[in-house]
This record gives sequence, C-alpha cells and structure tokens, in this order.
Amino acid sequence: MTSNTHWIIRGSKTAKYLHGYINTNKDLSNRLVFYDTKDDNLPWSATQTLKVITSGEDFFRVYWGNKYEVEFVNEKPDENDNASYIRSSQILQY
Repeated sequence: MTSNTHWIIRGSKTAKYLHGYINTNKDLSNRLVFYDTKDDNLPWSATQTLKVITSGEDFFRVYWGNKYEVEFVNEKPDENDNASYIRSSQILQY
C-alpha cells in the first residue's frame, strides 16, 4: 500500500492532477479550502499530505500568482462564505 500512496512516489502525479483540476474548474472562487473528513478513513491527514506536495501556497503562487488564497484545514468548516471547499482525498485520488 505504501508504494501506491506515499506522497514522494505520487507527488508529481498529484500536482499535475491538481493543476488540471484548478484550470478546468472555472467556478472556483479565489479562496480555496482543502479539508479532511472522517469518511476518508486514512491513517494520516490527506490535507497535510497535500500541503507538503504543494509546499503550502508556493505551488499556487508559481502557477497563478496571487489569484488564490489557500487554506489547509483538518475538518470542513461551515460553508458560510464564498470559498471553494475541496476534499483533499479527492485531489490525492484516494
């Protein structure tokens, strides 16, 4: 399982997927919130893994400048603003 899920092995694939996801989803707001859920059923935080792969906000700044404000949170907050909420495990394709 580790060879199929470890971020070092899948990091470039995940980054490529995320880049395509953002470029093809034109409905995304300028505030992106990546989050975990209890339903992910993973022994680690998918959000923390994604944060490592993207070097925090650096990945987003390289490709899109200051267009996006990015947050990485452990649990999905209430959707009471205009942010785009993205489940981290979806981006990691787990």
